[in-house]
Order: sequence, then C-alpha cells, then structure tokens
Amino acid sequence: MGKIITLIGVCACAFLCQVQAQEQKTEGYQFTELKRMPATDVKSQDRSSTCWAWSGLSFFESEIARLGKDTVSLSPMYIVWHTYNEKADRYVRLHGEMNFSPGGAHYDVQWGIDRYGIVPLDVYTGLNYGEKVHAHGELNSLLRAYADIIVKNPNRKITTAWKDGYQGILRAYLGELPQTFTYKGKEYTPLSFAQMLGLNMADYIQLTSFSHHPYYTSFAIEVPDNWLNGNTYNLPLDEFIAVLDKAVDKGFTFAWAADLSEKGFTNGIAVVPTFDTKEMKDAEITKWVSLPQE
Repeated sequence: MGKIITLIGVCACAFLCQVQAQEQKTEGYQFTELKRMPATDVKSQDRSSTCWAWSGLSFFESEIARLGKDTVSLSPMYIVWHTYNEKADRYVRLHGEMNFSPGGAHYDVQWGIDRYGIVPLDVYTGLNYGEKVHAHGELNSLLRAYADIIVKNPNRKITTAWKDGYQGILRAYLGELPQTFTYKGKEYTPLSFAQMLGLNMADYIQLTSFSHHPYYTSFAIEVPDNWLNGNTYNLPLDEFIAVLDKAVDKGFTFAWAADLSEKGFTNGIAVVPTFDTKEMKDAEITKWVSLPQE
C-alpha cells in the first residue's frame, strides 16, 4: 500500500497544500493559487504552544475529505491529553533526562490516533478552566512542577498515586476524556470513530532531507520536540521536493514542519534567501522578508 506523506522537521507548524490568495500590495511577495485542496477552517492554537497538534490534525481533516468522508474538525486537545500523559511517564522513567515541554511533532498526532483514536472538536474542546481560548501557561507550569517533584522522589520510593495526581491536573484543565460519544445519531468510541473516518496510521510516513544521515534510511531527528523519537525517512533534497510535487499533482495534501525560530519567518511566510544571513541586522532581515530578492 502506498504511503501518504507527512513531513517532520524541527517545530510542528504545518501548512496544507493550499495557497490562499492574499491582498494585493504594491510591494512584497505575490502568491498565485495554483491548486486548492479540501481543508477545514483555519483554527488558532492561541497561547497553548501546541501547533503540532492543530496542524497535524488539519492534515488528517483534509485526508478525511479526500477519502470522501464528511467534513469534520478534530480535537487537538484530545491528542494533547494523551501525549502529555505519556510524556510525564517517560520523563519520570528517565529521571528527568528528556525534554518536558508543550512542544511536539506531527508524529505525535499519528501516535495518538493509532493508540487512542480521535474525537470531533465539539466533543472535546479542552476548555475546562474558565477561558474562551486556549491559554496553557498555568497548565504547563503545573505539569512540569509536578513531574519534577516526582523525579526528585522525596519519599525515596515513587508512590502509586502519582499518575492519578498528574492526570487529575489534565482532567481539571482539559476535561474528562470521552469514552463514548454520539456523532450524527450513531454512538462511537474514539477508536471506532477513527476507523469510521478511514484513518489508518500505517498508511502515512514522515519524510525529510538532511545531509548528516545517510539517504534512503530512517532516523530520529535530533531535536527536543521529537521526544517520542519518531523515525523519519531521509531523501536527497531534489527527490524530497519531487515527491511533494507528485503528491500535490495527484490530489494529496501534506503536513509541513519547520523551525520558526529561523530568520526569515514572519506573518506566516517563510523566506529562505540564497545568501548568508548570520551577520545581518534585524532591519536588514525585515527588508528581505518583506521584499522579493535573490
């Protein structure tokens, strides 16, 4: 069976293969829509630092449409709950020697759907703490502090209650996880819902192009957000781009992950110039980000 592509990079913020027309300006980059793929409405992660979950699920929402299913918005916080729970377990087992932050990768979404299924967004919003938008500063601080206390092991033996306490924080902020729910008059579990949507995680693969690993092999990208050590298949850059072009031509979308701390990313646009930017001042960078240059 052919694999469908997702791309793993440094930070999971994805763009579907859907270039939306922007207001015409007298200067700056101009975009022409070449091909439009099915996609749900753009949603905001707000202040949750969970772009990997929102963007990863946006890819699968487009996949559901491509497969001829109903348009449905999926719940990022359902995936966040399960990944945060797994992250704490690994953090404690490794005595705190791993990254413990809200960051993640698209692989986390596949991992979550494969093990725990998925639910619609309106079934599980994750807003259980008096806010209208996602604001995870308090939640993230609590989870990290709690996990650090368990790692310090003040009783000299980890108690049987620590996971219940940690999950209690998740439930307090994100809400109780649904075991069953009704969708269009039929009852589902999260796993049966994913199956009904046609989401088989074995059909999807992560691709990348790095020169520090052999091509045509898989490796775990060495970045803190890849805490699950998800493997990515490494291709030469020209083949990598060719695969993307062919996917788009055949009506597929892909999820794209990138490092948004790189110079040249602003207002949702990433610019990669052909010259070295290491010694450039911020004002100079702003100029080439806003105006087309070599």
